[in-house]
Formats: sequence, C-alpha cells, structure tokens
Amino acid sequence: MTEFLITNSYRKHMVDSLPNVWMIDGLLVTSAERQEVSNFFEESARSSRPTRHKLPKYQFVPSDQKKKDIYGEWSTKLMSKFAVNETKNIETDMRRLEFIAEWFEEIIKVDCSYVAKKHNIRLESCFLSKNFLRNLIDFRKSHTEMCNMVLVLLVASLQFRIPNEFLGETLNYTNLNKINNPVEDTIKLFELPRISRIYISNLLLSAIKIDRDQKIFLMILNLRKKSND
Repeated sequence: MTEFLITNSYRKHMVDSLPNVWMIDGLLVTSAERQEVSNFFEESARSSRPTRHKLPKYQFVPSDQKKKDIYGEWSTKLMSKFAVNETKNIETDMRRLEFIAEWFEEIIKVDCSYVAKKHNIRLESCFLSKNFLRNLIDFRKSHTEMCNMVLVLLVASLQFRIPNEFLGETLNYTNLNKINNPVEDTIKLFELPRISRIYISNLLLSAIKIDRDQKIFLMILNLRKKSND
C-alpha cells in the first residue's frame, strides 16, 4: 500500500534519511508522504527481506559542529512560525508551502534584478504584486483547474522556446490571461527568467502533491481499516 505515495526507492530513502528537509528535488515532502515512508519501513522490518535504512536514525555529530548555529532573518521567521516538535498534518504542509512561497518571492526579485542589470533590460515581470506567490497559493484554492493549466504551460515554456505572442494568444483563448488576487496579467509569469519559472512551477506542483498525497493517504487508511474489521 505504501507504494501509492512513494513511487521510487530513491525518494523513499531520501525522505527517510532527511527527516527535517521540506523539499526534495523541488517537490514538497508532505506529512502524508513521511507517514507512508515510516509505515513502509515498519512493515518492511517485519518481512523476510527487510529494506535497510541508508542512514542510521541517530547520527553522531561532533561537539564542535553542534555549536555552529546560523541565525538570520529567515531563521528567525522559520523558528517563530514552526515549532520543532509540532504535529505534522496537511495544515503544516500548507503553512510550509506558504513560507516557501514567501522565500521564493525574494529569490525571484533578486533574480529579476540580476538579469535586468546583466542584459541592461527592463523586465515588466519584476512589477508583480508584493505577495504574488502567496496570493497565488491562496488563489489556487478556489481556482485549482485554472492554476493547473497555467502550470502545464509554464512547464511547456521550460521545455520549449514558445514565442510570447503565441503564449499571449493561448492565454486569451483559454481565458487564462488574468490570474491571482489582486489580478495579475498571467503573461508576466512567462516573462520571468527561466530559474524563476522553475520556482513557480515547483510551488504549483507541490500544491498539487499536497492534494494528491492527502487523498491517497486517506484512501489507504480506509482500506486498512476495512481490512482490520
């Protein structure tokens, strides 16, 4: 049953080996995914051919490294919003996604500024609203299909060189030309530098993953409950 969520052994072992990591390969590690990884290793330990952990649960850390704490603006924000031992659930996943969105906003602003200076150009996409990614995550809750379609086009723009005119016509034809709240011109997302579009794609894909993992996890729980009855 655990294979529903964990589709490859690489990610399974990465999730198991890195208990405090929020994202792996640009995808959010959801609470449901972590629970399924834990269940997998518990079930495997009782089998005739158990799957071994790649790293020990408790690793030795030299004393001199334990004292090396790094504090900054983002560290302070993180510690104020997320308790170390809090119960992890779908609400935690969404709060983490919103926190990552805020972080990505800052990265994208820096990226836009760098590209504009390097090529001596004026990027209109740099004038997105202040909280545009956090607003986008909130906007997606009521416009899921719309945001999923924009994600498909974003991924396509990363794989192929698509002229802006063609993208603009496509967005107009599919009524995707306006997005977010407050309203933004969707084409601005496609005018962002490539790495910025990757960040946005990762964010939207992680939002889909939260929905998917939660649904599958609940389905697995129901199946287990029925099998035990």
